[in-house]
Amino acid sequence: MTEPIPWPDIEELIDNKAFRPRYRKLIKDGYLIELRWLAMMANKKDQPSHWFAWSCSKKRWEYSLTYTREYMTAGERSSIIASIEEVQPGSTFTPSPQTPQPS
Repeated sequence: MTEPIPWPDIEELIDNKAFRPRYRKLIKDGYLIELRWLAMMANKKDQPSHWFAWSCSKKRWEYSLTYTREYMTAGERSSIIASIEEVQPGSTFTPSPQTPQPS
């Protein structure tokens, strides 16, 4: 069995733990902010884990990135970054290169 993902909001939405490597790869590629925002959005749905898995699927991922770029507010983005820094103070976290930075 693979190690749990250190972000509980993401980990609790993964029904099939065999897909943890997929989420780890997305985090490693710099998409942690996007994943955490999608997790926040998933928790507002009727079936959060199903919506999250569908949004993060390989087939749907590019669309989900476009969706997060269009709808994630600067306030939501900065609160996610602040929560990441709380968990990993002094981390060298860098957002994905495709994600526009707030001005």
